[in-house]
Amino acid sequence: MCYFIIFDLDTMDYQVIENEASDAALGAGVQSASIVFDEGVEVVLTGRVGPKALRGLKAGNVKICYNVSGKISEAIEKFKKGELEEFTEGEDEM
Repeated sequence: MCYFIIFDLDTMDYQVIENEASDAALGAGVQSASIVFDEGVEVVLTGRVGPKALRGLKAGNVKICYNVSGKISEAIEKFKKGELEEFTEGEDEM
């Protein structure tokens, strides 16, 4: 099973959400993007995102930072400092 960790950068509160779509035979990317969007997420920090999830996140105007690795706290600090690689229009998969 996979999970999303959703942070509020203002308060540093977080919640853990199960990604119920992670084991789906079909449509896992679209369903995962929908879960993220429904939670009101504005930015996704990830190691990689597939093409279907990418399209879903882009459709929801969710900002995507990819090639992220390491501890969550370190990734958040890098994001705050603008040090993470961001999706740019025209990329199909990360």
